[in-house]
Amino acid sequence: GGIGLRGPGETQLETDRRLIGHRIKSIKKRLDKSHNQREVNRYSRKKSRNNLVALIGYTNAGKTTLFNQLTGDLQYAADKPFATLDATTRKNTTPGIDSILFSDTVGFISDLPTQLIESFKGTLDELRSADLLLHIVDISDPDSNFKITEVNKLLRDINADLIPQIRVNNKSDLVNIDELKIPSDDPQIWVSAEINQGIDDLKEAINNHLSDGIYKGWISINSSMGKLRARLFALGCVQEERTEADLIYLSVNLGLKEMNDFIKLEGFNLIDEKELFSAAG
Repeated sequence: GGIGLRGPGETQLETDRRLIGHRIKSIKKRLDKSHNQREVNRYSRKKSRNNLVALIGYTNAGKTTLFNQLTGDLQYAADKPFATLDATTRKNTTPGIDSILFSDTVGFISDLPTQLIESFKGTLDELRSADLLLHIVDISDPDSNFKITEVNKLLRDINADLIPQIRVNNKSDLVNIDELKIPSDDPQIWVSAEINQGIDDLKEAINNHLSDGIYKGWISINSSMGKLRARLFALGCVQEERTEADLIYLSVNLGLKEMNDFIKLEGFNLIDEKELFSAAG
């Protein structure tokens, strides 16, 4: 093959190498374009204040089956590595908090090669921007403790190890829970996604975590703090704004992580809503 593709003086091997090089460049360009689109989607999500919950875990732990239970989706669920090759995101709502986006990610394997980490950069990016990780564990697997360690190791490698986790011990119907001792610094929920067991408990745990993780109320900043005001609007957390003399009052839905950064700034204060409206009246 290759008629008309060979350059002057090229051997077939040189032609093949050149064509493969073009193919690699094309694939990398498509990966970069996909990555950039995810950045746009992530910015849009932040502006709309949707919470992102990412399902993570060792391959074959049952992430996609659980994802289907949480979202009502019917993704392909197979008992083999990389059945989920990319991050798939679906929206669901839980009473009492803002909308939740659930993201099903590629299953982890031991010693994930550097080349694969690059290929799955998009799905790993989803993990880094998550508000909460659901660490799915096949609790019936004799090697579950080893695989838990492997997942946490990879989370450290991609700088996602400080994101809050809920350990979800899946396939609990196949074991005697009382006989299992699974130490964890994170809260644990026991479920069986296949038979819809424990899903309501998991939803309640997600709800409680995300509700606890957001400050909803009024703040005040000095009118000279224009850059901070712009940053708050860029985050999409401002619900209402009022100005008075040298102060700007903002009603916000602000993540506690951001709040901890802002509260240290001179001129940034939390405001009691009753005091604000009584003063205005």
